[in-house]
Amino acid sequence: MVSGRGERRSSARAQISMEYLAVVGVSLVLLIPMILIFYQQSGSLRDDINAAQLEKVGLELMDAAEEVYYLGPPTQKYLLLHLPGQVNTVTINQQEILINYTTTSSTRYYSLFTDLPLNMSGAIDAFQGQHKVSIQATDTGVNISDVS
Repeated sequence: MVSGRGERRSSARAQISMEYLAVVGVSLVLLIPMILIFYQQSGSLRDDINAAQLEKVGLELMDAAEEVYYLGPPTQKYLLLHLPGQVNTVTINQQEILINYTTTSSTRYYSLFTDLPLNMSGAIDAFQGQHKVSIQATDTGVNISDVS
């Protein structure tokens, strides 16, 4: 009889251990896909936020360029802009502002055109963070540049 009790205890312990392993296994099977979905969605959300910030920056630049163009030389305007991370280049040519940026899945371009003959020129550094940008009307067009 004494040996029967010991077998029941070890059998009960083995059953508890197996149940514990089953609970942990099921938890991991449910948790790992949730973590992967969360990671993918957070990357997509970050890309959407960066795209919205770049659109805002582009529209502010274009509006300011059109404003100083209409007012003529020697009009100058300053903007404080925030560029998000993953911006590769900001190109300003004639009637276009082109922003090249990287998302979690690819490289994309955000482009703004104007119908006005602005003849824009200049450059904006592509580092993340706050930029003070000068937009100045000249005799030949509009000059856009970073101010140190």
